[in-house]
Parts: sequence; structure tokens; C-alpha cells
Amino acid sequence: ETDNAIGMTLDNFQKALTETGGVDVICFLACLMSSLEAAYELRNCVEVLVGSEDLAYGSWFDDICGDTNQLLTDTPDVSNEEIGVKIVQFFDESGNPPTNKLTISALRTSAIESLALAIDDLTRYYSKQWFKYYRYVAEAFDNTFLLSDLDEWATVFEVYDLRGFLENLPPCTKTEAALEMFNDVVITEVHGSDMEGTHGLSIFFQPHLSQYRLYKQYRDKTYGLDFVQDTYWDEFLFLFILTNVLLRK
Repeated sequence: ETDNAIGMTLDNFQKALTETGGVDVICFLACLMSSLEAAYELRNCVEVLVGSEDLAYGSWFDDICGDTNQLLTDTPDVSNEEIGVKIVQFFDESGNPPTNKLTISALRTSAIESLALAIDDLTRYYSKQWFKYYRYVAEAFDNTFLLSDLDEWATVFEVYDLRGFLENLPPCTKTEAALEMFNDVVITEVHGSDMEGTHGLSIFFQPHLSQYRLYKQYRDKTYGLDFVQDTYWDEFLFLFILTNVLLRK
């Protein structure tokens, strides 16, 4: 990454990894990386993505690198998915604080496009019958686990547990298809006692426009999020935000 920016966007990560030939497994220390957007962005340059669905604490990573290096030394033929599973186990077994806030998952990027297509199909269906289904979407949203809920961070990032949202929607073949694809993506996940509403994969889900203007950036083509450009999720969010404004919710 050479543009001297303060941080790297997912698009920057994608370009850098693509130019260097990609990696088999990547484990992120950054917060909120076990997201549909991140996994989709890196789908062609990473096989297994390990990260936190929520805020990530540096203390969790004590000894994790050493354990992973030892795993690779002892079992050089271990598969990429097995590495992802073992890294998640290392986090779970380490007991590094705060254990109650732990969320770590290993994601199979080869399955992420099928999940994105299922989400696209579902959101197009709801959007075409929006006046009929808005209240069900709103109820599902209200009952879905909000991530990064510490101090003001939840109002900044506004990311929610994806499986929780899908499970809260009225059952139908389209939600069932999305849940099936979700299961293919999440290889394994663990979470602490305060994170019972998490299932290993999040999604950006803003109910209102905010002062942080993340929705504007999220949908900006120059920001480069493939998931936003390739699916109907952005348009679905726009309908949700607009309806909430009109109803003053």
C-alpha cells in the first residue's frame, strides 16, 4: 500500500493481495473484519479469512502467532481450512481477556459469492414488495444483535449479525437459501458470554443517515466495495433508511 493514506480500505487490501499473488489464510487484528463485505472483497485472493465479527482486542492475540507457527512446523501438510479452525481454537482456549467479548470466526471465501447471490435474491424480493414486507424487515432488524456496542462505536459503524437478521425474517425459501449459504461460509466460530447473538459473520445495516456519512461512503463506487456494486443490498438499505425517515422511526 503506497498512497501514504492513514489506513487501508478493503479495496486497497484486494489490490495489494492480488498483485502479490494472494495468500492461503489471513488473520486480521483489525476490528469488524469477519464481515460479508470483507470476505466478498477478498474472495479471489484469500482462501480462509479469520477475524472478529465485533471489536478486536489486542490482548486476544497474545501467543496466537506462536501457536500458529508451531502448528505449521509440526504439521506442514495441514489444510488451509484446518489452519483456520485451529486458529479459532487457539483464541478460544487461550482465555485472554476480555473473554466475555470474544468473537472469532474462520470464513470460507470460496462460498461467499453464493451467499452474496442469495442475499441479492432475498433483498430484491423484499424490495419489490416493500410495503408488504417493511414491517417484517423492521422487526427483524430490531431483534438482531448490534455489534461494536461500546461507548459511541455502535452508532459509528452500525454493523449487525447477519445470521441473526436472516433468522428473524419470516421463513421462506429465499431466507432458507441464504441461511444454507451462510453455513457454507462460516467454517467455525466462537464467542464469549456477552456475544450470544453472534454467529461469525456481520453486515453493514444502517437504519438512518448519520453524521459519520458511512452509508454515502459505503455505496460510493470509488470506495470500491465489490459486494455493494454486485448486489441489491445497497438499494435495499436505501429503501429501509427512506421509510424510517418518512415514518419518523
